[in-house]
Amino acid sequence: MSSKKKKVHQPRPIDAIREIIEDQQLQIADLTHILKKQNEEIRTLKAKWNARESLEKEEKEKLEREADKSWFWAARSSE
Repeated sequence: MSSKKKKVHQPRPIDAIREIIEDQQLQIADLTHILKKQNEEIRTLKAKWNARESLEKEEKEKLEREADKSWFWAARSSE
């Protein structure tokens, strides 16, 4: 029998640091992806909001024009 002992491989401190940095890089990449996706969603929601406000404004102006027209005809017919 051999009297040699098997070496137990112990992780070196630099390997642990390298693993931590790699994990952080993956987390940063994930967060960057999430941030880009949220920016796109915000841009979409702003566009929808602006479109909605524009439609509401057009509808309000249309109603005001119709109200002005009916007032004009009502005033002319009462004479």
